[in-house]
Amino acid sequence: MTTNTLKFFTLLRFPLMVGVVMIHCDISDQLVPELRGQWAQDVMYFFSNIIGRFSVPMFFLISGFLFYRNGTLTHNEYASKLHHRLYTLLIPYLLWNLIAFLFFIAKHYPPLCSVFQGITEIPISFENFLKSFWEFRFEGLGESKSMPIDFPLWYVRDLMIVVLCSPLLCRLIKCGRLLVGLIGGIWLSFNPEFFGIDMTGFFFFTLGGYFSMNKVDLADIFKSRKAKISTMFLFVIVIIADMITRGETYHYLLHNITILTGMIVMFICADLILRLSIGKSTILIEHFASTTFFVYALHGLFVAPLRKGLCLAFTTTSNTVAVMTYMLSILTTIILSLITYYVLKKLCPQFCSLLNGGR
Repeated sequence: MTTNTLKFFTLLRFPLMVGVVMIHCDISDQLVPELRGQWAQDVMYFFSNIIGRFSVPMFFLISGFLFYRNGTLTHNEYASKLHHRLYTLLIPYLLWNLIAFLFFIAKHYPPLCSVFQGITEIPISFENFLKSFWEFRFEGLGESKSMPIDFPLWYVRDLMIVVLCSPLLCRLIKCGRLLVGLIGGIWLSFNPEFFGIDMTGFFFFTLGGYFSMNKVDLADIFKSRKAKISTMFLFVIVIIADMITRGETYHYLLHNITILTGMIVMFICADLILRLSIGKSTILIEHFASTTFFVYALHGLFVAPLRKGLCLAFTTTSNTVAVMTYMLSILTTIILSLITYYVLKKLCPQFCSLLNGGR
């Protein structure tokens, strides 16, 4: 793997995290009935459900690429990688969900219980404490996917399971592209879920491993300028099709095609930025790359009440105000998370390092 590829991944990390925040700042459910179906909702759908949806698959792909970067996976390498991920994944995962459960307990007591009425319908119990680390379903709160209580960390949970299965996935990769394509076809068409884990992590982690073991340079996935322009043009067409077919039975398939196409476009754009050597912008993004995991984990603790509070404060009764509130919720979430990171790093650097997985 080249130094340019590592720089390429570093460049992507923080923007991908911003994409995740955009998903969770969607205020479509807070709009007054008169605004539903109007352009404000289309803007939020574009950023939250198209641009934002590239992020987690891309994180899985990058993780798979880096995991198999040596081209082999011996018993000693597997044991070493598991030991390393004990500190980078498992310990932060347990700590963040423990913190989130403590927040959950606090929300049951006055005066917070009146603010978090939906949450207080879920009782405090040992059973829910255990569920909070795997499958804390927010019944009646509009959540359909199985998630831990710090809900963005479903990615970390799934990644840990995928890493445990990595020797098997390594064998699948060595069998050739057909088996990798089969996993992709399952994800693309119906994406089954087993014990709360779906195929997203397995497919994109395996795909990243396939690229890594076959020495594919993701930083320059298309050599031809014509191919890059054609892909960008295709992406625009797919986006339009995605947006106008919402609600149709086949939309799920089309939406996943949008995600795949968009990921390729992200590679092209990141490569373009590196080639143009936009110094200050890349230095700034690379500086924030170390904060990515912390912001990713922290924002799940407060993003829901924050966006609801902003909607109440600004009374989203027009398209313009709705979009401004949406953008403000994204910006505020990121800024508050970054401030928390830098303050905690200054006051309690060791604890901050634990929460950040030693990054």
